[in-house]
Amino acid sequence: LTADDDNGNLNDGTPHMTAIFNAFNRHGIACAAPAAVNSGCSGGPTAASTLTGTAGTFQSSLSWTSVAGATRYWVFRTEGHAGCNFGKTKIGETTGLSFTDTQVAAGRNYFYNVVPAGASNGCFGRASNCATVTPTVGAPTPDFSVSCSPSSLSVAQGGNGASTCTVSSTNGFNSAVALSCSGQPAGVTCGFAPSSVTPPANGSANSALTVSVAGTVTPGTYNFNAQGVSGATTRTSPISLTVTGPGPVTVFFDNFETNLGWTRNAGATDTATTGLWERGDPEQTTDGGGARQLGTTVSGINDLVTGRLAGASAGVHDIDGGTTSIRSPAITLPATGTLTLSFSYYLAHGTNSSSADFLRVQVVGATTTQVFQELGAANDDDAVWATFSANISAFAGQTVRILISAADASTASLVEAAVDDVRITQQ
Repeated sequence: LTADDDNGNLNDGTPHMTAIFNAFNRHGIACAAPAAVNSGCSGGPTAASTLTGTAGTFQSSLSWTSVAGATRYWVFRTEGHAGCNFGKTKIGETTGLSFTDTQVAAGRNYFYNVVPAGASNGCFGRASNCATVTPTVGAPTPDFSVSCSPSSLSVAQGGNGASTCTVSSTNGFNSAVALSCSGQPAGVTCGFAPSSVTPPANGSANSALTVSVAGTVTPGTYNFNAQGVSGATTRTSPISLTVTGPGPVTVFFDNFETNLGWTRNAGATDTATTGLWERGDPEQTTDGGGARQLGTTVSGINDLVTGRLAGASAGVHDIDGGTTSIRSPAITLPATGTLTLSFSYYLAHGTNSSSADFLRVQVVGATTTQVFQELGAANDDDAVWATFSANISAFAGQTVRILISAADASTASLVEAAVDDVRITQQ
């Protein structure tokens, strides 16, 4: 009764005193005094609102009609199979005629009542009709992601690395995405081509990423992000960059596709009568089922070869009569660093060869040093490209020439030789 009282005096009755008395009396525990009299709440609400519920994305929107005498409205929610008939929970109070419940899950039924109330908690009208609302999930938010492959790069100081970054659309996203890098160390820059892409809805678009490393960047491993920005949304893809010391610098290179000025028999001492060194497109020859001269080069179509034509048989244009030589143009070597000479080669011969036959490479500067030699032998040796390299740092700071010689120097035998991709590097 105290909870139902509107003025602190139970002797003059309460707004719902007779109903409370009757409820207790049904169990034989009602009190005879004070006398049960309904009183109070003069002008308070007595009618019920008409409630309407509307489902929203993870919310229930409620609105109702006004009730005379109401100064506020209590909002009740129930869940479960009993609907509004059991387990009401007061979830809100408002002086207006609407309320939005956001503490709900999508796809679940919720049941609502609204009760008009007066100034005193004991003064309230009848509960409204029961409104059932089932909140929805709503449309998914368009989004995008960024991924780069490869995501790990190894780049020498002063060099560049390449990756491909893909912007992928989800949930129909199809807006422009600006690409850039973030978090990279000083001296590392990123370039995207194009710098902005727009993926088709639920599709993808690519951009070529070039990572440039200045020569001042300290060798080591660095982590940063490639990022895409569209409006307020930023998505990233991690990049791992390993910076190494500077790579080798090419001082001289000749793949014999153009004439750089090699001179045959520069010392006027050659004795060979056929199979002389020349730059050109070689024709393949065979003897006994094996190749003596290859028709393919290491790169391009030309090489240095001893008599490039095939002739009627393998022995027509091979080396005969002694030695043939060819000398490179002058090459100025740097004074510092490790200098390396490398080239591809083969020496092919038949079983009539001997150790008097050879392929020889020398470096001629202030002194002359033989850096390579392969001798003939009394066995069948087919033409197969091989590679060789030698440290020529002893010639640092000099102007040198490379002298290549080959010989059929004993009794006549079938001998062919070739050289390609001559290179000098500084490390």
